[in-house]
Amino acid sequence: MPNILIVEDERSARASLGRLLGQAGYHVAYAEEGMDALVVFEEESVDLVLLDLMLPGGMDGVAFLHTLRRDRRWKHTPVLVISSISDADFVKHIKSGGADGYFIKDQFEPEELLKEVRSHLEHAKATC
Repeated sequence: MPNILIVEDERSARASLGRLLGQAGYHVAYAEEGMDALVVFEEESVDLVLLDLMLPGGMDGVAFLHTLRRDRRWKHTPVLVISSISDADFVKHIKSGGADGYFIKDQFEPEELLKEVRSHLEHAKATC
């Protein structure tokens, strides 16, 4: 069963995403801050990340994404960003910085997200 890490500081968003993924048959791990997410990577095998960009603490989502992409152990882990930032130039910047997908909060259908999750997990499995 694939393990998906949700990095999100808003409790309700974390719970909604966790419920959606759990009902779809995925194991879900959680982190509220970027540094906590790195700890999860050290302790568990993570197959995909759902990442909010606006996180508290010393490491926001952008810094977490850059750290992940620089580490040879995790640089190929798919990362789907879920953020309230909708500026097209910003989205382009985040994708060029290593995000595999970008969803604007409250502007996507759950099935759309699940489709992307499945697609990225299948692609990652095929390239291993």
